[in-house]
Amino acid sequence: MGNRLVPHELGHTFNLLHTHEPAYGYERVTRGTGANCTTAGDLVCDTPADPYGHFTGADYSCIAGCPPSYTCSFVDDQGNAYKPSPTNIMSYYFPCTHDFTPGQYDRIMAGLALRQSHTAYTLDAPATVMAAPSNVVATLTNGGIVISWQDNSSTEMGYFIERSTDPTTGFSPIGGVSPNVTTFTDVSFTSHTTYYYRIKASNTTTGSTSPIATVVVSDCFPLFTNDGCSFSLIIKGVIVNGTTLSQNSGCSPASSGYYTSFTAVSGTVTAGQSATFTVTKGTPNSMGGSIWVDLNNNGVFETSERLYQMPATTTTSTFSGSLAIPISTTAATIAMRVVAAFSTVPSDPCGSYGYGETEDYRLVVNQPCTTPIANLSGTTTITAGQTATLITSLTGTAPYSLTVNPSSGSPITFSGIAASPLVSLWRLQSVQPTHSDG
Repeated sequence: MGNRLVPHELGHTFNLLHTHEPAYGYERVTRGTGANCTTAGDLVCDTPADPYGHFTGADYSCIAGCPPSYTCSFVDDQGNAYKPSPTNIMSYYFPCTHDFTPGQYDRIMAGLALRQSHTAYTLDAPATVMAAPSNVVATLTNGGIVISWQDNSSTEMGYFIERSTDPTTGFSPIGGVSPNVTTFTDVSFTSHTTYYYRIKASNTTTGSTSPIATVVVSDCFPLFTNDGCSFSLIIKGVIVNGTTLSQNSGCSPASSGYYTSFTAVSGTVTAGQSATFTVTKGTPNSMGGSIWVDLNNNGVFETSERLYQMPATTTTSTFSGSLAIPISTTAATIAMRVVAAFSTVPSDPCGSYGYGETEDYRLVVNQPCTTPIANLSGTTTITAGQTATLITSLTGTAPYSLTVNPSSGSPITFSGIAASPLVSLWRLQSVQPTHSDG
C-alpha cells in the first residue's frame, strides 16, 4: 500500500489524473501532428497515451514480467500502437516498480502552490439585509415541540432554529431548514423545562432575528420515527393485579407520536407488595419492553422508577412479571408508562425509537393493613351490682369488641364499640365480685 496506493492517492490530491483519464477523451499516441496530450487523457505530454478501459481487454492483464512490459496491441484512431508506461504510479497497472514523470512532478508542484495559496483571499461583500421572521409559535405535541414562523424575506438561504433555557442569553442552533420552509420539530428536549426559541436567516449577520417563542415542557413522551401499525408492532392489552386496563386497544395514531393515555380504568396496588402484570403485544416479533411507575408522584418517570424491562430477543406474544411497589409509596393515584419498541429495550421513558408504541395508565396505591392498637389503662375492682368504668384509647377504623374474662363463669363480650382515638368509657354490670379487668 505504501509503495503504490498512498502515492497514487496523494497524486490525486496534488492535481494528477489517471494516465488513462477518460473525462477529457482518450489521448492519441503521437506527440507530433495531431497530438492532443494537452487537452485529453491526463493532460501531461510526457506520460505515454494509455488505452486502459478504452477497449475490451485493455486492462492489467496486458502487463507481464518484471521489469514489466506491455503485451497488448491496441491502436488509436490514427493507427498508432499504444505503449503506455506500466510503472507509472497514476496508472491502473500493478507492476514491481513505480514512478512519476517530470511533467507529473511539475503538475504536483502547481497543485501544491494552489493549495498553499487557497487562504489568500478576503470576503468584503456587504452583509445581506433581510426582514426578520415573525409570528413565531412553539407548540408542545406528543411528537415533539413544533416551531412555526412567518417568512418575511425572499432572499434567505435557509433558517437556523436557535434554542435556550434563558430568555436573554445562551441561544445556540439546534437545526436548520431550507429556504421558504417555515416549520421545524425539536425532538431533543427534557420534561419540566422551559424553552425559548428564535429564528434567524442563515445568510445574514445584520441581526435579522425573530421574536422569541416560549414553551413549557411538563410531561414528556417517547418519539417513534417509523409506523409500526402496519406490522402490528404495538401494545395490544395491559392487565395489572387482575384488572384489565386495556384490551385490543389498537394502534395509537401517528399524529400523537404513537402514544395513548388510558384513564377510564385504574389498577389497584398496595404499598410494600408486588403487583402482577401482563402486557400483550400485537405480534410475537422481537419487541423489547419497559415499565416505569411514578412512585413519588412528581410527574417525572425517573431512572430508578423503571420497575421492569424485557429483552428484545423475546418472541412471545406477551410479557409478564411483577412490579415491586415500595412500602414508602404514599397512597395516591400515580402514573404507569409502558413502552414497547422493536429490536431494542427502551431505556428512556421519553426517548426516540424506531417502531413501537407508548401507553400510559393510572394506578391507585393503597396502604397495607396494620394491626390496630387498643390500650387499657388503670385497674378497676368490680363489685357485684355496681358500675365500673374502663378507659381505653383505640386506633384504626373498624368497630371493636371488648371481652371480660371472670375468674369463674362465662366471658362477657361487648360488641360494636366504635373505633376512635378518643378516650372511651364502658359501664360493666352484673359481674362476679372482686375481679380486676382482664
